[in-house]
Amino acid sequence: MSVLEFINKYIVVVNSIILLILVFRYLQDLRRYHLDYKKLNLEHEKLAIELEKLRSEMEKSNRTIVEASPDQINKYVIEPLSAEIRSAAREFGGMVEFFHKSQSDFSHKLALELKRELTQDLVSAPTDTKIRSLPPQMQVGEFLLSNVKSGGFLQATGRDSASGGPVEVVGYTGDDPQLWSLHQVRRGYFVIRSVDTGQCLGVEGHGTAEGVKVHQWEYHGGDNQKWTLIPQKDGSYKLRCKHSAQYLSYNGNYVSQMVESDTRAQRWWLIPVIS
Repeated sequence: MSVLEFINKYIVVVNSIILLILVFRYLQDLRRYHLDYKKLNLEHEKLAIELEKLRSEMEKSNRTIVEASPDQINKYVIEPLSAEIRSAAREFGGMVEFFHKSQSDFSHKLALELKRELTQDLVSAPTDTKIRSLPPQMQVGEFLLSNVKSGGFLQATGRDSASGGPVEVVGYTGDDPQLWSLHQVRRGYFVIRSVDTGQCLGVEGHGTAEGVKVHQWEYHGGDNQKWTLIPQKDGSYKLRCKHSAQYLSYNGNYVSQMVESDTRAQRWWLIPVIS
């Protein structure tokens, strides 16, 4: 055998070995890919089983709710909610229960007063815009003013009778600074007077700009102290000042007058106080 033939045979053997190595590696990769694919299928099947279990539990839960008897609903839904409401009412000084019992009667009584006042003869309405003597309190009695958006109560700050004291919206206390009374001064207009200080709600400095603060001041008969009560669909009221045609509002920081907008910040609950 010549040297050339030996080299050729050697090259053929080496190439065969290399080819076998490549085929072996390819088969290993193919086997690994196959195992990964099987593992992925298993994970997919597990996920499908879990989803089916969750769907079954949701359907069972829905059926349980739908098939619940009135006694079960009362025991597990109504009674716990009622207990929470009663607890909240106690913590809130009884205001929640009190509101539900008296709001409708008060609103009806106030509506009758407003109707009587608005339909009375023009001759009986005072024409002097500078009445120095505040008319008697309306028969609806004393009440709280609660802002619909914040849930807080309008309060006359300080316990003295000096004019210019601020008003603020705070949590319920049940004290006199949160009590107010209505006084009819003109047909369609009322003065809102603090039971504690004797001062009346008014716009500072007779200002007409939006955002001017509302404070308390001795009654002087000015239009900045006269308010129109406008009933809303939810039973609350908007309070519009005569001199600026803007509305009593609470922006979260202070009480002011603002142009009309469809916001709960301009709506107030008039909650009667039973003495």
